Amino acid sequence: MELKNKRTTTTPTNSPKTTSRLGMFEVLSELYGPENNSIQTLKVGRPKSSMLFTIVGEAVDIGCIVEKSENVNGRIKEEAFYPVAQNLQESLHYDLRPIRFHLGVDTNGAYYLIPQKMANYSGFTNSWFESMEECIAPAREGWVTLRADLIDNCYKVNCVTINTPKPLNFPDIADELDKALSNNFITDDTHPILEKLNLRELIKEGLELVEGG
Repeated sequence: MELKNKRTTTTPTNSPKTTSRLGMFEVLSELYGPENNSIQTLKVGRPKSSMLFTIVGEAVDIGCIVEKSENVNGRIKEEAFYPVAQNLQESLHYDLRPIRFHLGVDTNGAYYLIPQKMANYSGFTNSWFESMEECIAPAREGWVTLRADLIDNCYKVNCVTINTPKPLNFPDIADELDKALSNNFITDDTHPILEKLNLRELIKEGLELVEGG
């Protein structure tokens, strides 16, 4: 199945340049298939609270299904992101999450992909989403640490002045996302994550409505 490779760049007021892939309603290109397991991929996740990092380059918006893993205390310890193809997104509208990905780099020159949850398509937001938005701007300006405040239910950023300059040359975030999420593309109702999250029937019902006209 050949997917369209459509990219749209926008520059909202007071926001970083963003590239819309799945747009939130566009189709992500399949540049790397699941068989390419030897390809080096960047880690996807929020930086540890002790990590000094900065954000470089443009941001990329992708509509995803998010799988959450919790620790024994019921706190989210890990999340996995599954981009959804355009023809399936209406069926998964209530479960689809707009994620803005940023390219982060630490003081050792290691890169990783930082997911930022945006208000969902129904407009729902919370203190975690809003505080992360406020943390992104200083992270683009210089070096910071980021921590989750479980008492105030928000993220808090600490700006740090160091002599290490921000890198001028860095990987292309769109290419890195294509590689990092290549095994996660949801293009039909056979993807195992749909069964795991009890979403497969929603896909089937949506496709039957489309086919039935």
